[in-house]
Amino acid sequence: MNKKVEKKESKKKEKVTITPAEQEKMTRRKRIYMISTSFVIIAVAAICIFVYNLQSGLIKIDLDEYLELNKSESRKLIYVGDNGIVSQELTPVLKELLRSSHKQAYYYEHKSLDNDNQMKFVKSNSVTSKEEGYILPFLIVVEDKKVVASYEGYLDRDSLIKFLKEEGYY
Repeated sequence: MNKKVEKKESKKKEKVTITPAEQEKMTRRKRIYMISTSFVIIAVAAICIFVYNLQSGLIKIDLDEYLELNKSESRKLIYVGDNGIVSQELTPVLKELLRSSHKQAYYYEHKSLDNDNQMKFVKSNSVTSKEEGYILPFLIVVEDKKVVASYEGYLDRDSLIKFLKEEGYY
């Protein structure tokens, strides 16, 4: 037992000397470590910002998700478009406005549906179930399982901003 104590004491008494070359290596390692750590932090921050920006904008959904969103209790903005000229003009503008305001909406691309799915779509809400039909593209705001606001057809940029502001999405 005394030998262990003596070894510990002798180790404490030994003074560690570092040569200038070793000290320079340690300094270089510290710099490399600090630079690499800074790089990792910057990369993680850039990825977080990129992901945050991707989360705003339009989230593409399918018919089943569209039908579910029409039954939503919480407030949701849903955009239904097609391959028409009006949708092709409106979609990028809506995407840009949503991203700049860090908001998101759901995008359903109305494609050729079979009879059963077309009937499900038509019966899904008060906009699509109108007797005179519906106009594509359209925007709806769903809350408490019903459409609380809607806009059908062409919207210029200013009218779109006004609609989004009124509904709390811009």
